[in-house]
Amino acid sequence: YFREHGFYNDYVSNLRKHDNIDITKFNFVDAKLNSYNIVDFHGKIVIISFWNKDCELCVEELLTINKFTKLFSEQEIVFLPIYADLGQSVEEITAWLEENNLEEIELYIDINRLVYTIISRKVFPYTIIFNQKGNLIASIANQYDWENHEIRDLIVKEVNNN
Repeated sequence: YFREHGFYNDYVSNLRKHDNIDITKFNFVDAKLNSYNIVDFHGKIVIISFWNKDCELCVEELLTINKFTKLFSEQEIVFLPIYADLGQSVEEITAWLEENNLEEIELYIDINRLVYTIISRKVFPYTIIFNQKGNLIASIANQYDWENHEIRDLIVKEVNNN
């Protein structure tokens, strides 16, 4: 079922490696240009969704993931919708979010365009999920139904294992 729907478990030993890339070098910024690194969120389940405003499926999925993550506390889970296109300024992307009534989506930007290296393919949306210890527990290529109980069960299991 999971492979057919673009959802598969891809366990790795730790957060440091994904597709032979040192993911601890993956830095990104928010709309105020505060810098973050994936390791800043150690201890939480981290859902990273790489998106682009020209991808209609991405926008739909951002809203459903955002709604899904609100089912959990901020101490348990963090949602990082990371914009993966350097062709536009923070102001342009922020204005686009406002024009499309998407202000509830926090803006993070892949400043070094490392997403293309990490993903090794240009499929959007592309979502990766890490557990509290930094282990990659799932990656999802293309749009996924976030109201599906399989993904919810996986994350609830991880929350309860902590």
